[in-house]
Amino acid sequence: MQTIQSSPVNHHSQEENCEFNKNHDENLTDCELLNNNLLDCILNTFSNYKAQVIEHLYFRNLSLKRSAVTLNLTIIHGKLHILFTKRPIREGDKWSGQVCFPGGKFEKNEDKTLLDTAIRETFEEIGVDLRDGNNFLLVGRVDDHLAQGNMPGRCSKLGI
Repeated sequence: MQTIQSSPVNHHSQEENCEFNKNHDENLTDCELLNNNLLDCILNTFSNYKAQVIEHLYFRNLSLKRSAVTLNLTIIHGKLHILFTKRPIREGDKWSGQVCFPGGKFEKNEDKTLLDTAIRETFEEIGVDLRDGNNFLLVGRVDDHLAQGNMPGRCSKLGI
């Protein structure tokens, strides 16, 4: 699996966002401050969010497959980035070449929760150990989603 990285999360041009502003700390550009503010906003939003969980549906219909993904944010050179993966190109594979978040299916012999699934799959796919509390912060969870069929690009669960 190939790891790819998005362009910086940025709503303005590089020149517009990264002009030096004398009112700020001399080591920070406006671009870095924008990304820090955006990261603070994301942290505040998800830390207070109560996700809608549909776990009970899996106990009613054991044929439903469970999966989880992670949304990984990182700051590189003062810019906020989102980490994606790109699946290998394989003939006959409906997921071939798909750009996606790291994640995969729940393994009942390995995972107790979908969070365990997301953490395990992220490590397997991109080598990032989200249990390392010194370098990573679990921010929260978003609403569960139930996929209808095996449509590429749809996830049955989405977690952070």
